Amino acid sequence: MKVGVLGAGQLGRMLAIAGYPLGHQFGFSGNSQNEPSSLLGHLFINDNKSLVDFADVITFESENTDVEVVKKIAKTVAVYPSAKSLFTTQHRGREKALFDQLNIPCAPYQMVNSEEDLKQAVEAIGLPAILKTATEGYDGKGQFLLHDTSQITQAWNSMQAKESILEGFVNFKRELSLIAVRDTDNNHKYYPLVENTHHNGILRLTIAPAQSIDPEVQKTARTICKLCLMRWSMSVL
Repeated sequence: MKVGVLGAGQLGRMLAIAGYPLGHQFGFSGNSQNEPSSLLGHLFINDNKSLVDFADVITFESENTDVEVVKKIAKTVAVYPSAKSLFTTQHRGREKALFDQLNIPCAPYQMVNSEEDLKQAVEAIGLPAILKTATEGYDGKGQFLLHDTSQITQAWNSMQAKESILEGFVNFKRELSLIAVRDTDNNHKYYPLVENTHHNGILRLTIAPAQSIDPEVQKTARTICKLCLMRWSMSVL
């Protein structure tokens, strides 16, 4: 199968490295010959049309991919995950709203569009809390941890007037995550939980599988992922 990837960064590179042993070919849409994925497949520089002509199926390496671009390409060739799932997952507020609809527990939150909104959100949620940009944040970027109301102005200014979300701080013991897959025939696969360690907001270590996991925790994670998978077409979470 020829897989086209919107993007040609390190995630596309890792996708190709995993896919070649399975017999797949890869093409990438990038901005220059120096992209991390450039040596691992056909590179189409700022040329989505040629990528579409090359591919049997299209995917993307980042949730920051333009939804309108995905919608346009999907009229010609299958794109997975779908534009619908991309629209939800690239915006923290829409993600939280989906969790609310599915009765998936999460930290208390409130959308913020001004310093006054932030003051009201802090009053409603309490401190400590984390202010995050609604979109495009990654590796700890676009986040501000508030411990005191005296930090409200500084926190809002750090968002550069972008739509944001305030989330109540969760004093967790460790972070666990689970990969789940749904294919076009509605078959599901759930992998064992893994434990993640971050430093300065960047993932540094993943232990797979996570150690000392209560079977009920694995079952709960699987149930949550299934609820999300059933909302979308073929996808990986």
